[in-house]
Amino acid sequence: MNVKKLGMVSSTVLVMTILVACGGNQKEEVSNQSTKQVKKETLAKKQELTIIETAEIPSMDTALNVDGVSSIVMNNVFEGLYRATKDGEVELGMASEEPTISKDGLTYTFKLKKEATWSNGDPVTANDFVYAWKKTVDPASGAAFAYLFEGVLANATEIQKGEKSIEELGVKALDDQTLEIQLVANVPYFKGLLTTPTFFPQNQKYVVEKGAQYSTTSESMIYNGPFTLTKWDGTGLTWVYQKKSNVLG
Repeated sequence: MNVKKLGMVSSTVLVMTILVACGGNQKEEVSNQSTKQVKKETLAKKQELTIIETAEIPSMDTALNVDGVSSIVMNNVFEGLYRATKDGEVELGMASEEPTISKDGLTYTFKLKKEATWSNGDPVTANDFVYAWKKTVDPASGAAFAYLFEGVLANATEIQKGEKSIEELGVKALDDQTLEIQLVANVPYFKGLLTTPTFFPQNQKYVVEKGAQYSTTSESMIYNGPFTLTKWDGTGLTWVYQKKSNVLG
């Protein structure tokens, strides 16, 4: 899937052109008055979709995301505990099943899919969520969307005010596949929040290894979503989505 920035275009316009919809053999029925003819049409094996975007990608660090273009890209190459469907509903993403919720509605315990992996082969773990969320809420990061955690995750507001340590944020990895989340109150839109890039995971080992280079180009990142990002140099006007080989259903 190729993406190009469209110059001189209103920010409300998004043009999509299907180059090749699908491959293989397809039967097409053609009505001809009293007779019906059926012909076979062989389509190209290469399946490609070209999208015209409205701006460049400002950042691919989910903790620092603030704009619509980056959000679109992130939703294609990353995935959180839940994902949004085309009908606006919420379905399981990295979570293997619906969470266990405490009687007071404040503690959510999620089990992650054991087969979920990053594009470099590392498993997606509960600590990937803990690390990413703490990184976002940490006042030192200057994350604009850190406020989304305030009034939701336990101690997020106090941490932002400098009254508590980042280690006191209400999220914990009980083991590699078990994530515990402590809420401040019963939040009816909590599942919806978990579909947004701000709540996506990051592979701590990889991010630390890359340091300041992390997320500056498509080659300095790894991905856990349905696509990987390629041919993005951090400032270029084009980038490519490549289907991930082990996409989860």
